[in-house]
Amino acid sequence: MLHARLALSALGTIAMTVPYPGNAQETSSFDRAVAAVQDRMAPIDAQADRFPGRVLVFSKVGEPPIVDARGVADIETGRPVNADTPFYIASMTKAFVGLMAVRLDAMGVMPLETTLAEAYPGMRVEGVNLSQVTMRDALSHRMGFTSPALSLRTAYTDRAPVADYAAIVSASHETTDPGFSYTNAGYILYAGALERRTGRSWKSWLDQLVLMPLGMHHSSARTTDLPHTSNTHEIYESGWRTYRPKTDAIMHAAGGMVVSGADMAAWLAANAGGDSAIGRETFELAHGKLAESSREAGPVSCTGYAFGWAVCEAGGIAFLEHGGTYTGARSEMIVLPDHGVGFAAMFNSDSMTGGLGMQLFTTFVMAYAGEEASLPPPDAFAARYAEIADRYRINRSREEANGGEADWTPSGEQLAAYGGSYTHPGFGLLGLAAREGELVGDLNGTALVIAPVSADGFAVRLATDNEVQPFRFVRDASGRIVSVDWGGDVFDRQ
Repeated sequence: MLHARLALSALGTIAMTVPYPGNAQETSSFDRAVAAVQDRMAPIDAQADRFPGRVLVFSKVGEPPIVDARGVADIETGRPVNADTPFYIASMTKAFVGLMAVRLDAMGVMPLETTLAEAYPGMRVEGVNLSQVTMRDALSHRMGFTSPALSLRTAYTDRAPVADYAAIVSASHETTDPGFSYTNAGYILYAGALERRTGRSWKSWLDQLVLMPLGMHHSSARTTDLPHTSNTHEIYESGWRTYRPKTDAIMHAAGGMVVSGADMAAWLAANAGGDSAIGRETFELAHGKLAESSREAGPVSCTGYAFGWAVCEAGGIAFLEHGGTYTGARSEMIVLPDHGVGFAAMFNSDSMTGGLGMQLFTTFVMAYAGEEASLPPPDAFAARYAEIADRYRINRSREEANGGEADWTPSGEQLAAYGGSYTHPGFGLLGLAAREGELVGDLNGTALVIAPVSADGFAVRLATDNEVQPFRFVRDASGRIVSVDWGGDVFDRQ
């Protein structure tokens, strides 16, 4: 279904001074954790053709942070990565928006007890009383529903008008566990409600209340602000596929920021208790558990969710965590507030680096806790990564090929018959046309990649995405084309 989409060369290490206090015992644990991560990355960095660029960030109250930036921001030009290169961080954006929301609540600008019914009077969700769902619930994934169309459009195709959010959700929604169900929809709806209430976008408020106070000058929710933003990349058996940075239109509040390594160090330090223009009590409110959840992975146990942070523990150490995943990008970050330290890893490719990011933060925490003996040694760590990454590359290449293998070649006349406009009340406008012997099209202005498969059937993906899905034209009894079934979502012909 269309809505199912929603589930190196070395440049050296850069140290920067950030003035805040610490103590010798914590420094020893921190040094041990840094060394454990770097020892395990070294043999992976030495492997050829794994990821174009990456940055590891280590932050410790009272010590200069370490920003280890390596590789290239664009594999086509060889433009190098450095500490000021912005990387797309996807869902890690939620922690920044969560902090912003806490500040706006304290200011009385956007109370967290505002309900969805108050913010969106025309919205209707079957089985959910929107007068009982607050912005606090939305930001902690306790709404009891999600909207596949709103999530897909804002992440992959267009800036759906905030005025249309109620209609989009009413036309496209699915119920979820009201106790906790991770989705993007709550953050998107919060941002829309903020804009409706104040006349200002969440991006403007983020600049004022988070990025500027923390001195994050190489970070933004608009890629047009930072033309040196890294591209993102995917690896296939045939080589790399490059994606330009996301457009401003699809930089949404659940996953719409680029952050440099140096700025990430400032963010981690502020969350870990370092001096900042944002009061410590504000961070403590943002870190407080709102929802109960359960996630286990090796020694890591996550039991709750705060404002954009998972609340976790490993090796007797409590920490906050969030990751980010998108086409051609992976990122992870953790903060140990009781110890004044943090760690982040950002990659401009998705060559199994999501799994690698989790293993790296687990390594950091366990080594910090003095339990490095429980971790795989560096060579075994790197060998396991190589095994998984190679299997991932082969599998995804075969999936792409299988999605587009054709046993049918439509004629020009047949292709022309498919042309026209098709609409879905939630997913928006689909435009198709025959051009130079191919079927071309777009969804809300974002181009499609379309390949014939069988009579009236195609395989399609968004140009911003890698997932290939079935795309079949539906005819009435007279043989006239009346709609398109895109993975179970029906677009009617206009």
